[in-house]
Amino acid sequence: MKQFLWNYTNIHSPFYGKWMAASLDTANALKHGCWFSRRLRKWSSAFIVDHNNIPENIYGKWNKSWLDDEDMKNELAEYIMSLGKFFSAMDLKNYLDTPEVQVQYGMKKGICEKTAQNWLKKMGYRWHREPTGQYVDGHECEDVRVYRQKYGWLQSPDGRESVHVIFRAGKNHDGYFANDKIIMQVNKAMDIVSRDYPEEEHIFVFDNATTHLKCADGALSARRMTKGPSKIFGVDVPLQINGVTQYHADGKVKKT
Repeated sequence: MKQFLWNYTNIHSPFYGKWMAASLDTANALKHGCWFSRRLRKWSSAFIVDHNNIPENIYGKWNKSWLDDEDMKNELAEYIMSLGKFFSAMDLKNYLDTPEVQVQYGMKKGICEKTAQNWLKKMGYRWHREPTGQYVDGHECEDVRVYRQKYGWLQSPDGRESVHVIFRAGKNHDGYFANDKIIMQVNKAMDIVSRDYPEEEHIFVFDNATTHLKCADGALSARRMTKGPSKIFGVDVPLQINGVTQYHADGKVKKT
């Protein structure tokens, strides 16, 4: 505020007598934006009317976090451990929304999801994707959580059959996980669930651009079709034998 008023009242300042410009320049010098410049003007106007009206810096005077309570912190840690391998910030939020917990710790209300995320981070937890299963933070339906806790990668009860595929992508490795390989994996998954888990309902979710773009083997493509008649028009399509794309020795797809 002092710098702003100096900018505004100093005759050698390029912003002398320029109330708005002086506030914007001061805010910019302090690496703030328009919101802070408006605060500067508001605080300074109040100070000009009453020199005792000076905004107070509340740095270091904030209330302590509930997480500073060691008893609560330990109980939250025990609760998180009871959830098993998968949990999210919403689990913590819902737990602190229960009347019993709020009464126990004298809380007037629960916490928001963002606060729960900050608490988990402070407790040493980090959100990540589990490499052995499909998991997205926020999928908190009870049946979904029970399923992923129970099964992980889909496999037979004895563990001898699994849909887990270790695949090294690239033309110099295992090629690419194209539609034919996806179909093979899905067929195996359907065999397992229909044979070993017939009493349960299973839903297969696909999020793969390759399956969205798949056409019938040998189908013509209009992607490279000319706008008008052409003597040289022709469409090359990948050569497939029994549904398997064929490659040259250099890794390029064979065309037909």
